[in-house]
Amino acid sequence: MGWRSAARWHYGRGVGASVRPGRGGPCGRRDFLVWMAPQMNTFLTWFLRAQPYRILKSLCLPLVMLAALVVLILIVISNYSALFFCCLATDYYGLWLQTYHRKNLKCLIILVQNGLALYATWTSIASLINFSLVLHLWGVEKSTAATASLCILFAEVVGWFILENWVLDRWVRNILTVYPVVIVALVGIIYKHFNPTHPTPNSVFMVVQLVLACILLVSRLCTVIWKSKWRPLYSPGSARLMVSPLDGSKFRVLS
Repeated sequence: MGWRSAARWHYGRGVGASVRPGRGGPCGRRDFLVWMAPQMNTFLTWFLRAQPYRILKSLCLPLVMLAALVVLILIVISNYSALFFCCLATDYYGLWLQTYHRKNLKCLIILVQNGLALYATWTSIASLINFSLVLHLWGVEKSTAATASLCILFAEVVGWFILENWVLDRWVRNILTVYPVVIVALVGIIYKHFNPTHPTPNSVFMVVQLVLACILLVSRLCTVIWKSKWRPLYSPGSARLMVSPLDGSKFRVLS
């Protein structure tokens, strides 16, 4: 009963609505928490693999790196799944939050959505680096393995730009941390591996991707500013229904 009273005081403030477990807003939903729990477990597994790695390094390094890649991929999947449900729930309750709890909505957008997007992007890049190492350990040329990872990164960046602007704008408009993470990662890799006197094709490809990421970031910022002014997501005059997380109604994904 204590947490129910606290929820009514925090969200309801006089609204006589029943609160049910798993319906406490975008970050209190079962689907969001179900994907966050394995994410933390897989990250802990990846973090604690250091000791077995030292022991098995000389025996079966390719298998150890392959296992680490699998764990990283699971982290990436759980990150994007948690972000998926968070964006859906924030959109579903967004008009209500915009009307009664604007600060909470801003915290959800800035801290939760952008935080998850930052972490998901970083783990995606880490998995691509691990993927190139696994390919090299399993007999693929080092330059070829690096090219494969760079091509996947290029496809992901371009694909994300298309999706966020023309397909998923309603759900991910306020996510802006993807491109800064890509830029920071590419800057670090270029600083370590780029040789101006003898540039390799992969080095040139990384510079091209860095320039592209900067252009996409500026374009994204301008697009978000323009849409926020002329096409706001949570306009009171829109035809969207105002749904409260306290009314006990069933959550619908594409309503």
